[in-house]
Amino acid sequence: MTRAHMQIDRYRIERLLGEGGMGRVYLATDPKLNRDVAIKVLGSNVDARTRERFELEARAIAVLKHPNIVELYDYSGPSANDLFLVLEYVPGRNLYEYLLERGLLPEVVALCIGHELTLALCHAHRFKVVHRDIKPENVLLSRGRVVLADFGIIKVIEASEVLGVDDIASQTQTIGTPGFMAPEQLEGRKIDHRTDIFAVGAVLYNLATGQLPYAGEANGASFRRSAFIDPCTHVPGLSNTFASLLKRCVALKSKDRFDDPHELRVALLDALTEHGITEVRKVLEEWEADGTRPVTTSIAARQVKTIAVLQPWTMGIITGLFAGSVLTLITMASGLVPPALTQLVARVFR
Repeated sequence: MTRAHMQIDRYRIERLLGEGGMGRVYLATDPKLNRDVAIKVLGSNVDARTRERFELEARAIAVLKHPNIVELYDYSGPSANDLFLVLEYVPGRNLYEYLLERGLLPEVVALCIGHELTLALCHAHRFKVVHRDIKPENVLLSRGRVVLADFGIIKVIEASEVLGVDDIASQTQTIGTPGFMAPEQLEGRKIDHRTDIFAVGAVLYNLATGQLPYAGEANGASFRRSAFIDPCTHVPGLSNTFASLLKRCVALKSKDRFDDPHELRVALLDALTEHGITEVRKVLEEWEADGTRPVTTSIAARQVKTIAVLQPWTMGIITGLFAGSVLTLITMASGLVPPALTQLVARVFR
């Protein structure tokens, strides 16, 4: 879509919200209902596999109707020249932006965000959907509401008539964001709901410490030999309960993690009880409102230097052999990437 064509179907395009290797997301207006929407658009030059994945994303979001999952309003259909999804527009910021603007999140806020994410995962996993790309920039916070977005690389792990999936591949493409990918996902092995639990743990670790949970390389056998870094090493004031919860979430072996999102949710509630918290959304609303004051340039600059958060990555699939699976070539977009992660990607695709 060019600048000369500022309309998609009935929707009037207002401005670009973001873009990646697979397409763009625009803020638009729906004139019939007089509301803002977000439109995710793919270009016309996409292959059949990308079209299939886009259709699965549309079906999944339509089925997974939940307060903590972004809502689908409309879909172009699989045969359109320009594929698009019309999604709920969630005002506010994603967690990546909050990290950059405000620095580390308090433990209680991270716990509350984790609780809301587990609600989304409990629902998604009932439909056998694994998100595969839970990371700070795919989690939105608006008026105390946590919203999981971008279902573009989901994996349905059991045949599903409602999702139109009747053939489950034995091998899995290695696709996602290193640093938030569990070993089994990184290596193209079989994944399940515990793969998303790893990602949630990595996100909470990142929010509370500004770092990632493992030192050194995170590829293949090297990842399995990596040492977990106690989050209290980075932030001494974190509670032992929170540190233990994070460690279990990101255990390298899936059998050592929480069995399912419900079990993780119970653990998060127990940790919140220790802090005397009973109203999760109220905590998030108050923290979000408290941060409406602008951050000065000098403060923001100091925060950027100390936080190893990940900028969005552009994905392109190539064929290759790594642990018996198809590889995903990951190229960095502009922005912050921890040096260790840059080396990780270089070594994986050597």
